[in-house]
Amino acid sequence: QPWADKARITGRFVQLPVAGPADVELVLAAMRQAGVAVEDLEMSKADLEDVFLELMNAQSSPEAVL
Repeated sequence: QPWADKARITGRFVQLPVAGPADVELVLAAMRQAGVAVEDLEMSKADLEDVFLELMNAQSSPEAVL
């Protein structure tokens, strides 16, 4: 799954970047197939910290093209 390497795990919480509702369903289907029980789901827009971390990760990645 292309989203799996972008997961941010903090204790029992997993944050995943998605482009929209269709991506959410794909992620949920993959989690169900893997036997992962989803207890709660929350969607929010990216904040400045998320954008900064994404930019920093892209810059440190050897395949990043700027």
